Amino acid sequence: MRKIFVIASMLCFFSEAMAQIKLPQPSVKGSIEQMVGLTEVEVSYTRPAKRGRKIFGELVPYSRVWRTGANENTTISFSEDVSIAGKVLPKGKYALYTKPEADKWTFYFYKKNDNWGVPQQWDESQIALQAEAKPIPYSMETEYLTIELNPINYNDGKIAVRWDKTLVELPFHTQTQEQSMENIADKITATSSARDYYEAANYLLTSNGDLDKANEFITKSLSMQTDAPYYMYRTQAVILSRLGKTKEGYLEDCIDMEKNDGMDYLIESVNDLLRMNDDNNYFAQYIEENTPEKAIVFLAGVGKIYPFVRSHKILNNLHQIFDRVPVIMFYPGKYDGQSLELFGEFKDDNYYRAFSLIKE
Repeated sequence: MRKIFVIASMLCFFSEAMAQIKLPQPSVKGSIEQMVGLTEVEVSYTRPAKRGRKIFGELVPYSRVWRTGANENTTISFSEDVSIAGKVLPKGKYALYTKPEADKWTFYFYKKNDNWGVPQQWDESQIALQAEAKPIPYSMETEYLTIELNPINYNDGKIAVRWDKTLVELPFHTQTQEQSMENIADKITATSSARDYYEAANYLLTSNGDLDKANEFITKSLSMQTDAPYYMYRTQAVILSRLGKTKEGYLEDCIDMEKNDGMDYLIESVNDLLRMNDDNNYFAQYIEENTPEKAIVFLAGVGKIYPFVRSHKILNNLHQIFDRVPVIMFYPGKYDGQSLELFGEFKDDNYYRAFSLIKE
């Protein structure tokens, strides 16, 4: 009896010692969460490595259902209903299976989501939705299987599966637009705040919604404030510009801002509005979008917008965009090869990348 006890004790000792050894797993766990509009999407999977092997067509055979990972099945969940390939996928958690082929992949959203790998008895009735996508050659080799959730805009996103030199993307569509409009209808009431009206206007603007309604909301928001921040005026300016009302209310707003906050604050606000400290500001963006190939860009009227917009900022920004397009500025002042002096009176700032076409 004593011998049995000793042997049992030794076995327990070795078992515990072995259990304490921590080693990396061949395939690592991975997960990703992403908000697309108002829909939360989450993927949980195990990431096998390439390790010098040929993946698709060999390790992962063509024309066979694959767990889209290793070990237990990959899962994907949606907090709201989504549409894929024109079909509605109800909100919930699914096992994500794929069937790779050389020219197409089939994605399966499988209701039973706690399988180890692919179910031994594949049940067609468990398929909530299936859709096809084409594989895309990928220039960079991906060592570990990678699944990404890429939002495109408020309403749309893509499920991207990337491994070895293959990329497959499956688009999906959320109900963000419909949900947001319902939220706006519910929340915008007689007791709504200026912030509520601004956020509703900004959403309609950025989602390409009803601009007339956006203009109504931003006008209401500004009318409720005596010292509205500049970014709200910027939103109003963009909305009016999209509506073709480019001169509506701008001058009056600028006069009021100068009167209340001073010229320096007004200049700073106008520059922020136009994003003049960004390489891709509205001046540069407009010029780039409207300049054909093999063209010459002529700039005039820079004296009219001083001191709100400085010539050297425009030239610096255009230099970042155009490297082979000539830019000619009609400058009402002096340029000595290093600095600009407007009207011979006001120092504009330094700029050294230009040369004078007309010598004094």
